[in-house]
Amino acid sequence: MDTTTTPMRRNNLFTLWTGGMLLVAAFLSLFSSCSLIYDDDCACGTADTSVVVAEEAHYYVALRYDMNMEWADAFEHYVRTVSLSAFDDSGVCVYTKEALADTLEAQTLDISDITPGTYTLVVWALGDELTADSYTLPVATVGVTTLSDMDVMVNRDADLTVDHDLTLLFHAIAADCDIETLDADGTRTIEMDLTRNTNTVRIVLQNLSGDDLSADDFTMAITDNNGRLSYDNSRLDDDTYLSYRPWSLYAGTAGVETSAIRGDDAATTRATTQVSAVVAEMTTNRLFADSPARLTVSNSNTGETIVSIPLIDYALLIKGNYNSTMDDQEYLDRQSEYNYTFFLDDSGNWYGAYIYINSWRVVLIDTEL
Repeated sequence: MDTTTTPMRRNNLFTLWTGGMLLVAAFLSLFSSCSLIYDDDCACGTADTSVVVAEEAHYYVALRYDMNMEWADAFEHYVRTVSLSAFDDSGVCVYTKEALADTLEAQTLDISDITPGTYTLVVWALGDELTADSYTLPVATVGVTTLSDMDVMVNRDADLTVDHDLTLLFHAIAADCDIETLDADGTRTIEMDLTRNTNTVRIVLQNLSGDDLSADDFTMAITDNNGRLSYDNSRLDDDTYLSYRPWSLYAGTAGVETSAIRGDDAATTRATTQVSAVVAEMTTNRLFADSPARLTVSNSNTGETIVSIPLIDYALLIKGNYNSTMDDQEYLDRQSEYNYTFFLDDSGNWYGAYIYINSWRVVLIDTEL
């Protein structure tokens, strides 16, 4: 039998060999491309895409503070430290994160190490430390702390007075946050708006008679039961009334230009009169629209009450037409400084016909307060 391979048989064998090599090359190429896509964890065709998504997912919390009368984000100017806690649907803490504000990129917390899910996020933040230990702040522990433990208390003296400036306190909450579903770019960002809780109240007592006033002659206080705030920034039921006292109290004089009409030609003469005044500054915790807060000014020597007004009612007197669509609580949260100017008569009593509040002249009809 002739075993010599004919040219046709050789061609057929070559074709089979070549085709087999191409199949092997294609198979190897498939593995190679799989490696490029899935790096070290290759599982083409049976890959668990949920694992891939979880590894690539990025979750963020973007913070801003534009709850102010300028309607502008002032986060970087006021906020210094941020503490965030996440709570599951049973109200138990599952995650915490703290950061210095100036280390955040674009005012954003990276919480990509959180277990995906639906949570309630609570943020307490502080500004520059004006007085150490202004508050008793919550320290959240995963698996232990609950939402009801996330309240903040204003620290006070044994006699329930607060006579120092308070470090700025901010709060934010976002309920039922979906920290699981991703946007097309593989990220999820939760936006949270901060509310400033601390308010500065300035009191100016101006003497109409021109006689000098002494800061030692006056005692001032704001009494309110706003010393404890819950996790949602609401006022906790508390029968304890704090007495916020001035942390700055001084006397001074200022020149006031006066004018008068003289003679038949109605010529006007102008003169500058020096007036004496006492200025006090106090800082309170968050003010509420239904608050019983009251401002009192007394004569230190006689104990006589000179001024006693409901602080919130007077603050809302100057809400104004352009802010009329804003509810009272939002106005109080946006307005963080209140300046009250009272005028004293020759006897040192409040001349109750009018009052200046944040440069607004309010004429009072019924002064029985």
